[in-house]
Amino acid sequence: MPKTNDEQIRLFVADRACHILSSVHESFPGKWIIPVNCCEDVLETLVTSNCTPIFVDIDEKTMQVDQDELTSLLVRYGSEIRGIILIATYGDFSRNEEAISVIRKNSEGIIIDDRCLSPPIISKPKSISSDLILYSTGKTKYCDLGFGGFAYSNLDINVPIVDFEVSSYLEKINQSIPSIDSHKEKLNSIYNSLLPEYIKFPESLNQWRYNILAPDNLTRDSIVNEIFNRGKFCSSHYLPLSDGAFPRSTRISRQIINLFNDFHFTEDDAILICKIINSILDETAVE
Repeated sequence: MPKTNDEQIRLFVADRACHILSSVHESFPGKWIIPVNCCEDVLETLVTSNCTPIFVDIDEKTMQVDQDELTSLLVRYGSEIRGIILIATYGDFSRNEEAISVIRKNSEGIIIDDRCLSPPIISKPKSISSDLILYSTGKTKYCDLGFGGFAYSNLDINVPIVDFEVSSYLEKINQSIPSIDSHKEKLNSIYNSLLPEYIKFPESLNQWRYNILAPDNLTRDSIVNEIFNRGKFCSSHYLPLSDGAFPRSTRISRQIINLFNDFHFTEDDAILICKIINSILDETAVE
């Protein structure tokens, strides 16, 4: 397993988190296992770096990679696997350690712990079980600075030099997090108190956005359309990146709604969104 010569954890900073990913893929080309529900940027970075993606479905209960399916792929491809990307679905990386343990038992591939939707942690870790922990501060991320990404890694990779002051960048993240946390807590509290339990996700999955699972695709579409008709917005990430047989990711993508909890939304906006959702759910129940 490649590491830096002194086996020390290093900080890498880039204009975008994907530039760090590209540096890893270019250093370790070949087959990479990635969750089928990750963002398109990850797939694009892989393909443009002459790597071949091998998709793995997710576990519906945890929203993380299905560990049994992951193990099967690791055994099937063996030493052909150059790396594995684990994503923190909607910001939750709490189960990535379990997946890393599974991978270490079955593969010598590079492990990237992609936390691009998680609250960035700028303090240097004393140790890491993966080979690289990745954070992003680009647009729509937890800490949206409109640019930037950073990673802690034991890999020997070449990341393009940035044209901004790294220490100022890290300090800006550090200063931004408390107000971001506070705002998200306020809006999440509103969603949590006004929405019915049966559409909610576990709290750990509500960091990046407040996520709900509509009863079916038609109800999801009705809610999304009405939210936009009222001049507000929401999203439905992520569609599976492959047309193959990935039933769990496919089903969830047809029902998921990501409700905004960042500075683009006020408390009044969150209350209005809840009224819209509850009204449509009530109508659906009557039908």
